[in-house]
Amino acid sequence: MSNLRRWNVVVGLILAIAGSFAVEIWLSRPEAIPLAIGFVPRAEILRDPAMLYIAIGILGATVMPHNLYLHSSIVQTRKYGDAVESRAEAIRFASIDSAIASNVPSSSLDPPVIVTMNNDVSDVR
Repeated sequence: MSNLRRWNVVVGLILAIAGSFAVEIWLSRPEAIPLAIGFVPRAEILRDPAMLYIAIGILGATVMPHNLYLHSSIVQTRKYGDAVESRAEAIRFASIDSAIASNVPSSSLDPPVIVTMNNDVSDVR
């Protein structure tokens, strides 16, 4: 498959997702102004532990799968020999790479999660 063809597939999938999102919004018929305001981040998220906890969860659920997917494709482009030792070394370095990439972004999110978890979030609505 050519690079242009792959690009067309990616753009097509993104347009399908955007189209589905637009149809869902149209079917639910929300008010336009509150809908637009909902896309703007507010400082209230940082003050309300329940809102912060949900926002961090959404961010983590979005970032982690993409991180693993991108690292698996990067590993496939690396050169390695046909020997068992060479493949084992490639797998070992790929595992280290993915572990670091998966945990470095999370380390910046861990302090807010710990602070949120220490607060009472049992009344999450």
